[in-house]
Amino acid sequence: MDSHQKRKLVPIAPAPEEDGGHAPEHDGRYAGAAGPPSAKTKRTTTLVACDGCRRRRVKCDGHRPRCGQCLRKGDECVYVAGEGETVLLSLKKRHGALEGEHGKYKELLTLLRDKPDSEAYEILRRIRNADEPLLVLDEIRHAELLLAEPSSPVADRLSMDDRLLRLDQEARDHSFIAVPARPWTVVVDDGLVSELITEYFTWDHAYLLPSVDRDVFVDEMRSRDPLTARWCSPLLVNAICAQKSIVVERARLYGAMTQQDLTERFLDEAKSLLDREQGRASIPTAQALMIMFLTIMCLGKDRAGRIYRHYALEMILRLKIEAKYTALLEEGRDDPRERGLLAKALWGLFVFESRTAFFYFQPSQIPPPRIPQPFSGGDEASHLRPSGNIDVLGRPFEESPCLVPHVPGINAAACSLSELFYEIMTHNVDENTVWGSDADLRIQKRLYSKLRHMTEAWPRRFYVENNIAPGTCFLRMHENEVGFGIVQTLRHEALFETPASQPGTTIEDLCLRHCTSDSKTIDAYLGRWPFDSLLWRHLYLSMQPLVLMFDNPLARDVFTKDCMMMRYGCRLFPMCGQLLQATQAFAWAVDQPIPDSALPFLEGWTKEAANCSNLSVSFALPQQDDVKDLLAANAAGTENDEDQLGALLTRWALE
Repeated sequence: MDSHQKRKLVPIAPAPEEDGGHAPEHDGRYAGAAGPPSAKTKRTTTLVACDGCRRRRVKCDGHRPRCGQCLRKGDECVYVAGEGETVLLSLKKRHGALEGEHGKYKELLTLLRDKPDSEAYEILRRIRNADEPLLVLDEIRHAELLLAEPSSPVADRLSMDDRLLRLDQEARDHSFIAVPARPWTVVVDDGLVSELITEYFTWDHAYLLPSVDRDVFVDEMRSRDPLTARWCSPLLVNAICAQKSIVVERARLYGAMTQQDLTERFLDEAKSLLDREQGRASIPTAQALMIMFLTIMCLGKDRAGRIYRHYALEMILRLKIEAKYTALLEEGRDDPRERGLLAKALWGLFVFESRTAFFYFQPSQIPPPRIPQPFSGGDEASHLRPSGNIDVLGRPFEESPCLVPHVPGINAAACSLSELFYEIMTHNVDENTVWGSDADLRIQKRLYSKLRHMTEAWPRRFYVENNIAPGTCFLRMHENEVGFGIVQTLRHEALFETPASQPGTTIEDLCLRHCTSDSKTIDAYLGRWPFDSLLWRHLYLSMQPLVLMFDNPLARDVFTKDCMMMRYGCRLFPMCGQLLQATQAFAWAVDQPIPDSALPFLEGWTKEAANCSNLSVSFALPQQDDVKDLLAANAAGTENDEDQLGALLTRWALE
């Protein structure tokens, strides 16, 4: 037998005795044929050690929330995997979550790439304002789901009714001012009307249109009795709703779902109500007419809307509001509340008209009221005293859920600026004024110094640098607009030295300063809040003088940024697109090529896209003599300031 067969084999250990049917564990590694190995205790299996034990390379008992080792040492105990998971399983789950997140971000980027420019800009704005960018994707999916095609007519009606009810309820939930829709309007229900009214008092009423008294208007609207209401009317309600339905997202979504233009629906209702009034003069009607003009202007049809402005001006003259105010004092039947309402109505209309008239190179057709302005809060200087921001209902802003701060007393500053604006424009259009003469320069310098002294006396809360709020942004833009009113009739190379300016300051220097200020202010505004009707106004007013300064790199940069912001507004305001075309027409007329950096933002609003048969914008053009000389060859030769821009656009489009 060979050596392999003769090798002595190790005997097999005997099986251990069973105890309760369970065999004790052993490792089977012993040499020799001695008795059975001693049984060892069962080891506790730990699926995942905590990070601390893994770093120290010590055994972890896996207890949660803190293992024994970390508990004894007082260390923080962190596990990379959940309880009952292995590290591999945890990594797989994390990988899956990251893949899902990656897919969502890819979808979001695809939307930015593939959507039309206007929608892509809106998505980008929402991303910048959102705490979590992927929430924007959820909003987009929700909106597209609401707009999805129904599967059948019956399902369509049931589903649509449910969606509209849900949308109206969402609007109600987001409204700080709850008002009934009936009997004031039949266009939409309570929720959307409440949101539109809330938006008006949040934005327009805060600066541009402060003519309507919020408390009295809301109280009368809630009373549901148009026959007894004096400061609210169905016409005024529909006019306000028409204006705000341009920008309120839920109103736009409602219109898309019902395949109608809510702005046009509200305007049609307002026009019908105006016809029924048969020329009866009232303050709510005059207010409604001005708001209708603003709405139609925002739609890019200011030539068609001017009839409502002229009608309002004629009605305000007939109403004799100042005489009614004075009569309350003279007849011994003083009613402070009534006087306050009259003063607010007249001063508010004056502020709005002074801004409107500037588009047509006119002073306000409503002269400065000779009654005390009502926005100081009791006396002429009270708005200068320290005060914190408030919300749309007048509550302390720090304690309010409202996200838009109002600045107390800022409308008093708007009234003062409007009075100065009236003085400036009255001088500019005076037939005895010789633009650029020594006498004219002395007057303009005095007016500019008056503007500087006025703004320097404002409290700190009125400065956008100290208190970023829509009102302070609007006030800064208003200040720049008054500055444009002073310098717009003077040649850019003219010296304009004042005690507050540097030696050698020219009109071009001042123009560039105000243009840059507008651009920075609007950029700061858009970083926080949505596009507003005042923004396109100031972008356009800034872009005109910048066209004459394209040899300056800073002017080109500011112009490009303004074009970008104006293009962003095209999604909401058709007027923005027309003003982009108007700016190109003006540059063509004065023989200034548009900077290459600005061209991408003009796409879709070029000469080729202009509709020569429907150029319904009609503003005045810059009035400097040198500019007029350049325009003479290319403008249509109209002598009417109100039609200059429309004539130039037509000539440019046909060139």
